[in-house]
Amino acid sequence: MTIVIADNSPRKTYTATAGQTDFPTDFAFFSKPDVNVYVDNVLKTLDSDYSIPTTGPSAWTSGNDGTIVFSTGLTVGQTVVLTRDVELERTTDFPTSGPFQVSSLNVELDKLVAMVADMKDLADRGLRLSDSDISAALVLADKDARKGTVLAFNATTGAVEVGPTIADTNTVAQIKADIATVAGISANVTTVAGISSNVTTVASNNANVTTVAGQTSNMQSVVDNLTNIQNAVTSATNAAASATAAATSATNASTSETNAATSESNASTSATNASASASAASTSASAASTSATAAAASETAAGTSETNAATSATNASDSASAAATSASSASTSASNAATSASNAATSATNAAASATAAATSESNAATSATTAQNSAASVTSYIDIFANFEYLADFGLITNTAGTINDYGSLV
Repeated sequence: MTIVIADNSPRKTYTATAGQTDFPTDFAFFSKPDVNVYVDNVLKTLDSDYSIPTTGPSAWTSGNDGTIVFSTGLTVGQTVVLTRDVELERTTDFPTSGPFQVSSLNVELDKLVAMVADMKDLADRGLRLSDSDISAALVLADKDARKGTVLAFNATTGAVEVGPTIADTNTVAQIKADIATVAGISANVTTVAGISSNVTTVASNNANVTTVAGQTSNMQSVVDNLTNIQNAVTSATNAAASATAAATSATNASTSETNAATSESNASTSATNASASASAASTSASAASTSATAAAASETAAGTSETNAATSATNASDSASAAATSASSASTSASNAATSASNAATSATNAAASATAAATSESNAATSATTAQNSAASVTSYIDIFANFEYLADFGLITNTAGTINDYGSLV
């Protein structure tokens, strides 16, 4: 067959419709592996993703164009690219003599033309100089020199040279929006150039500028809340005044506390004195109890005297009986009898006096006993009064300043 290069471009591009499966190559190829099939830049696999039928209405034969048939219909809008890539090899060797194999020669020539067309497709898609370019060295730098860099061209000769690093280029690419912004404010940039000395001054204070820049939101908040801040300052002033007043109140409270402590100390002293008075009263009560005991002893002694007087009276009676007996018996001695009678009368008189004295002693003893009982009762009343006085003093109920106690045990 005759291959016309203009009619056999080794590249075909399609945009799939919904469910489309068949895509003609429109270029001749010699074996199924000569065709590369891409869907959305992804290389597909022969006899898995697609097939090339050799029978049927779209059957393919070697040296002719064929049809790529996908096993599953594609999605609308997908891009399908078909390219030819004939392997660089010679498959026919012609004998040095004998019949000339014209058909085999034609196939080899067709393959050669197809290979050239494939190479031309690759060359057309590669980076190359224009036909009018005079001369330029396109030899790349050594591998170690060009690692991590971009391809650049000399500003004078146009020769290939090592360009900036990929990292720097990526940085510029990342700030391309900022670069576009700067380009849009070139007039402002010119203005800044005219105040470069001021910019230098700002640069020398960049730390302060950075600090201010970092507080822009706070400054805006200050502007937005200026009234509140002024009110807060006023409130702070009022609070300071209140604090001063509170401090004064605290000082006064401390003074009051000191005075209260002094009053408490005085009250404690008064309580101590009252306790001492109560102790003295208790001592007096004890002495009164001792006097009562002595009075009881006197009463006992008076009882003994009364008994002795009774004994004397009995003895006097016995003496009178003896005197009568003596008078009766002493008839022989009247003088002695008269004397004895006189002595008996005297004894009787003395006995009567003794009886009277005994009665008087008994009366005095009874009086002493009564006085002792009254003294004991009075002492008991005084003890009760002092106890009540101490009880009232403990509860702060005594308001009379005299504090005098009458004979009935009441305060006047």
